[in-house]
Amino acid sequence: QWPGLCVAPEDLGRRSWTVKRPDYFFHSERWPATATLRLQVPRTDFTDHQLREAVAQEAERLQEQARIRMRESGRRFMGPQAVLQAAPEKRATAPEPRVSRNPSFAVGRHRPGAYRRAVQELRAFRDAYTAALCIWRDGDRDVEFPAGTVQMVLVHAARAAPAPNS
Repeated sequence: QWPGLCVAPEDLGRRSWTVKRPDYFFHSERWPATATLRLQVPRTDFTDHQLREAVAQEAERLQEQARIRMRESGRRFMGPQAVLQAAPEKRATAPEPRVSRNPSFAVGRHRPGAYRRAVQELRAFRDAYTAALCIWRDGDRDVEFPAGTVQMVLVHAARAAPAPNS
């Protein structure tokens, strides 16, 4: 009964969810009544099937690492019954570890070409967004923002280029 999504590797590129705007927090005049989230496959050198396989294998590897760490530390995971009986208002008592990085994207291990392409795409997006925003601030409300611009479109009804896969 908690909100959220469960996504499996086989869902990549195949699923979408349409949800209603909650009655709280999101102002009805600024936010659409419904929104659709499409789980798209990122551009990679993999086929869709290869990507789903790689994601499944990496998820299994990470889960096995977590199992080993828990076993070595003498701890264990809660089972399904314990989770169902847990009080939803209770919080973890151990503090979350502070991390030093907040990455804009992840490309997986040992894929330097993919990392460089992601950096180039992010820089190109930010440059295009900054240029469009400068034109917008100068009063030209017909300027087109790059694909992926969300807040300017939703809050200010700005135009945005269509997504490449649209």
